[in-house]
Amino acid sequence: MDLIIRRACEKTVEATIETLIDISAMIVSSEKIGLPKDEESIFDLLNKKKVLDVIICKRAKEMKGFRNILIHRYADTDNETVYNNLNEHISDFYEFERQVKLYLKKK
Repeated sequence: MDLIIRRACEKTVEATIETLIDISAMIVSSEKIGLPKDEESIFDLLNKKKVLDVIICKRAKEMKGFRNILIHRYADTDNETVYNNLNEHISDFYEFERQVKLYLKKK
């Protein structure tokens, strides 16, 4: 049962990070902010346009990197790493949401 719960948590985190990336890409596209060269540069464009502050930009990149770990090195990721990363970044999801909503209200 623990493995099922762990996998569910990992997939939820992975999907949440994917959603963060997708929302960011949609804003870049709809606002015609620029052409990103890769997923990480999406956050740089949002920072440059003042959608995201520099701290959330940096943390979004870290979350994207963690998503890659979950996807590509699935078997090598231990429970402690997943738990610590989620605890470290959970508030960043809410801050990302707050900053995006603030930007959209200004539009």
